[in-house]
Amino acid sequence: MEQLRTVDTSHGQITYTLVRKQVKNLNLRIDGQGQVILSVPIRCPAERADQLIRERGEWLRRHLEG
Repeated sequence: MEQLRTVDTSHGQITYTLVRKQVKNLNLRIDGQGQVILSVPIRCPAERADQLIRERGEWLRRHLEG
């Protein structure tokens, strides 16, 4: 199940695709087109996913702009 989400961070808004699947950890990546994708366990709350995006906001901005 995929869901497009937008989060306000201290480094600006970041839009990402939230993917719920059979994984044990939260997996954050940027694909070849520069889209942010976060895979999470099926039962992980969306708020926890948003929190990870906020925590990694600086890293994401550096890689998306560079």
